[in-house]
Amino acid sequence: MSGFDALDPKWSGGRPRTTSDEAREHICLIARTSPADWKITAFSTWSLSKLADHLIKQKVTATISRETLRRILREGKVSWKTTTEPFPSSLRAGQMQGEDGLDEAGDPGGRAP
Repeated sequence: MSGFDALDPKWSGGRPRTTSDEAREHICLIARTSPADWKITAFSTWSLSKLADHLIKQKVTATISRETLRRILREGKVSWKTTTEPFPSSLRAGQMQGEDGLDEAGDPGGRAP
């Protein structure tokens, strides 16, 4: 290469992938399951580090970083967004209920007449 040709290098696209397409599909498939499906009861949803540990233990891959796993899941359109409410609506409104389900005034759900 000489002259102006050297100013326009031909990039080859970076480092080649170390995880095969087949392994990537398997990773996405496992990520879409619940840990309970694998007889794991210590937690109810995957995190990146817990899923990475599980993939290594299951010999899907020898090693995988959380960032690589995140990219694979993003490419595979795998998301773990939750839609559950952390508290009942009556507690979010600042109303406290006793063990019998009645509020301080003795009304169910804290509603005044």
